[in-house]
Amino acid sequence: MRPIIVPVNFSECAACAARYASDLAVAIEGELHLISVVEYPFTSPDLVLSEDVYGVMLDSANIYLKEMQTELQRHTGNSIPIHISVGVGNVFAQVEQLCQTLNPYAIVIGSSGPTFEKFIAGSHIGPLLRLPYPVLIVPERTTFNSFRNILLACDITDLDSGLPHSFPLIQELRKRFNATIDVVTVGDNHSVTNEEFYLQSKTWQDHLRQLQPRLHMIQGKNIEEGLFHYLADNPADLVVVFPKKHNFLEFHTRQSKKIAKHSTIPIMSMHE
Repeated sequence: MRPIIVPVNFSECAACAARYASDLAVAIEGELHLISVVEYPFTSPDLVLSEDVYGVMLDSANIYLKEMQTELQRHTGNSIPIHISVGVGNVFAQVEQLCQTLNPYAIVIGSSGPTFEKFIAGSHIGPLLRLPYPVLIVPERTTFNSFRNILLACDITDLDSGLPHSFPLIQELRKRFNATIDVVTVGDNHSVTNEEFYLQSKTWQDHLRQLQPRLHMIQGKNIEEGLFHYLADNPADLVVVFPKKHNFLEFHTRQSKKIAKHSTIPIMSMHE
């Protein structure tokens, strides 16, 4: 089975992400794993949570997950396994531990407008993007549609490498959804044509050619603006980015967060 992990809390945004993930799990013949994390309560000399209050927090998380499990079983017609678990402590650590056990197909998280940079339990979303697994960011109120058009936001380094770690999943998505693949790169050299730019790649790996992609180069100095300029006239069902630490043309974590914050399209972050 292909496990999909969804960290959830009591928000509608998380519920939306869980519904989206359940539909994706049906499409890929996978299974769903919902996890809710109860963080260690903040205490001070003036505020100490008793064991009874903490127990109520755990009970509430369990009740919430069971209700969500029942609703999603109904939503999917009991066509996929849906598992639930409650973690205690740090959200990132709990999700990471579950990932190490399941080796997930993807982690699905919800985003909502100006509060994007926060996810379950008030934590920042940034740490999850560092996990070495595909992270699918789903805008609030987005419903699942087949990935017929997948956009890869690449740079010349990605083309040279051939995306060896990400390629199997991208190829699987292409075949399963009969998707077209667009490779988009943003550059600021107006004298370079699309064909000339990609010929600069020393390898342009053979297995990337198997995707039969359409290649596009967008002029501009701002990666986010360039990408959205392209999307304005070229709709996509899924945008795939490859976060890196630095380099102007590379999509590092901070840039990926900015894109996801303003996008209405699901974005999958993959590490190479």
